[in-house]
Amino acid sequence: MEKLKNNNSKMYKVPSSVLLIGDAMETQKKVADIISDLAVYSFDTLRILPEDSSGKENIISIKQIKEAQHFIGLTPNSQIKALIIERAELMNKEASNALLKMLEEPPLYAIIILTSRNAKLLPTIISRCSVISLKHNRDSGSIYDYGSIINSPFWQISALAEKISNSQQTSEFLNGIEKYLISQTSGSQRATNVKRIKEVIKIKQELNNNVSDRLIIESLILKFKYNV
Repeated sequence: MEKLKNNNSKMYKVPSSVLLIGDAMETQKKVADIISDLAVYSFDTLRILPEDSSGKENIISIKQIKEAQHFIGLTPNSQIKALIIERAELMNKEASNALLKMLEEPPLYAIIILTSRNAKLLPTIISRCSVISLKHNRDSGSIYDYGSIINSPFWQISALAEKISNSQQTSEFLNGIEKYLISQTSGSQRATNVKRIKEVIKIKQELNNNVSDRLIIESLILKFKYNV
């Protein structure tokens, strides 16, 4: 979903949800750029950071996402509410599921910005965001956690396939999943992944044969999921 904003009679689009992938310096600079673009409006900001979890690795907890939900849910006194979640890949499972619900139907006044070092997020979270990779020389397909995608439920696979198709990134996605499978050709899964690589290569050769890109991606992932 995108919102049209009016900037002194100039119309431009602001994505409702943005995922920035890169290191800390890259993502913080891009967040600052986005906030700067919003400076013509009155806006409130909530920034969520990973917190210490009793000596374990820092995480973003369900408590923090509930705080974000409360912030987004309250009627704003300003024109825009900007929610920034840094290191989103550190969300635990409960937090990820809660964020997904928020991304499905964000209020018209809300802009949600996620930052991540490696985009190891639920595929459905990725599919609901405008993804901006800030890493240099990075394949666009590599923003996806292919292992998680293959093991996702059907409705998540379908949503992701539609997102990739609509953004015209089918070729990039197929290149990325091919490279991922090549990296997984050692050990007990070698024969399976070699077979999958051949399937990806075959599909790449058959692109543009009047077959829906969404169906191509969906069918491919389901074949991998069920070892067809």
